[in-house]
Amino acid sequence: MTTFTTGRPDHILQGMAAYSQSVRDNLWALREMLIAGGSIPGFDVAYTGGPPTSIVYSEQTAVAAADTPTRGSGARIFLRKTLTYTSGLVTKVRYEISADSGSSYSAWTDLAGNSYKNITYSGGYPTATTWATS
Repeated sequence: MTTFTTGRPDHILQGMAAYSQSVRDNLWALREMLIAGGSIPGFDVAYTGGPPTSIVYSEQTAVAAADTPTRGSGARIFLRKTLTYTSGLVTKVRYEISADSGSSYSAWTDLAGNSYKNITYSGGYPTATTWATS
């Protein structure tokens, strides 16, 4: 298993071979996270509500300090998903990210500004997801 390192690649501190290997390592780590269903090693998960209306992934303090020592524990990364339900089914998920341990969040968007995943259903089963600005 490969560990994702936010402080790498770094063209100043690494030579070209190490730089290239850091890019490969981070891509492998992302691939492994996707294969594992979005699990992120080193992040704790908290659920709010029942059924959950908010899911927060919080980077562990030790992981933040080991990942980029200059960042330290005061700059942990948090990811938040806010869920909207219709007839008991999740129909909308809003994605946000925090680089200051959850003190403030920004919409986690794609290049078109979309930060919401809208889910459509047929017969109680998901049939499609679309990204949108709301």
